[in-house]
Amino acid sequence: MPSVPPTDPAQLTEIYTERPLSPVRYRPAVELRWTDARGSRDEIIHGRTTLGTLGSLVVVIADPSVSRVHVEIEPREDGVHLRDLGSTNGTWFHDARVRDVMLVDDAIIRIGRVRLEIRRLREPATETLWQESEFGGLVGRSESMRALFQRLSLISRGHSTVHIHGETGTGKELVAEAIHEHSPRRGGPFQIVDCAALSAELLESELFGHARGAFTGAVRDREGMFEAADGGTLFLDEIGELPSAMQPKLLRTLESRTVRRVGETTQRKIDVRVISATHRDLRREVNAGTFREDLYFRIAVVPVHVPALRERPEDLALLVRHFLRLLGSALDVTPAILERLAALPWKGNVRELRNVIDRVAGLGWIEGLAADAERDLIRLSPSLVAPPGDPSGANAAVVPYRVAKDAWNDEKIRDYFSDLRRHFGEDIDTAAAAADIDGSWLRKMYKRLGV
Repeated sequence: MPSVPPTDPAQLTEIYTERPLSPVRYRPAVELRWTDARGSRDEIIHGRTTLGTLGSLVVVIADPSVSRVHVEIEPREDGVHLRDLGSTNGTWFHDARVRDVMLVDDAIIRIGRVRLEIRRLREPATETLWQESEFGGLVGRSESMRALFQRLSLISRGHSTVHIHGETGTGKELVAEAIHEHSPRRGGPFQIVDCAALSAELLESELFGHARGAFTGAVRDREGMFEAADGGTLFLDEIGELPSAMQPKLLRTLESRTVRRVGETTQRKIDVRVISATHRDLRREVNAGTFREDLYFRIAVVPVHVPALRERPEDLALLVRHFLRLLGSALDVTPAILERLAALPWKGNVRELRNVIDRVAGLGWIEGLAADAERDLIRLSPSLVAPPGDPSGANAAVVPYRVAKDAWNDEKIRDYFSDLRRHFGEDIDTAAAAADIDGSWLRKMYKRLGV
């Protein structure tokens, strides 16, 4: 998304003109060549592709200097995007170790000790696009979104486990709902569990249920969300925050398709499709040892990536009109308004846009776009709000994490936990109570973020 209002007529046309929907798009491709323990190899890739030593990857590099999930390569129209995934021995371009780089020409890189040639192909591949601008509750005219809709339409027909990755606010829950509503399971339940909101002990009971007397407060038998979702779909949101103690238990359930309630010995069969989501890159977590490799590949049988709003500016006008229509507003959307909206960074993605339009629908464009005091208080001043007469912040109120996180990107989430640590020090229990989160999870976040 541009940081200043666009002035190029072509840019403005892209933002507010509804062009005819094309049935296909042309996807750039690259050829990869390398030599490993199996000899000389070559592979042609058309989309976002992970390279590493794991046998379940599309491109496997058989060399001990290469990490399990080492690097992601994505051919684009303007070059080849290269992103190291926290590998042990690094990704190298010339003599520089790179984390995130765009290669505009053919290039030779090194992953570990393996020399990898990257050659851009002149004849791109074609990809069929969804012929409508909506899929379930999702809205988009851009090629990236209609390619996503086409993929979701195919995914929905089966029963495979799906993992959704995307930035905060991109609509991952809507993707999960759309898959369910277009699937053979649409007549069954759609259950949601937020893995970030509960401790390992509470999450185990929430997922698997418990028997009466299994622990203090368990006054009756209770089915868990797996049983409640039987015949339908279970959506595990924020699975990247899953406590380490819960990871082997979830893996066992996914492999056996049975659950055992806390306090029982009986295994109960379940028929559930599992869809998970996170804004974290779990491939990096696997390399860092904070997320189990076998669990990752069990949940990511079918991976789905949701593009950020800034990557699809041509969807802005459609989304604005869509939200106004949902709110029953008759406000006009002029090119001048769209230019102003296009100048915003939208770090909170579609969720942030929806919040803005909610306010605009009630106040009008001028007041609605200007009345950002409350929103900016949360988005820009992360967690601690000092009352008047208390400049030290000794009696500062803490914005509950679950309330505030919807307005933030990853940088602000880090600021939130930095503020908590600075204000409460080593008093984990008080900090967790103020933020309305579990203490053990707070310790994990302090360690993960290095605050």
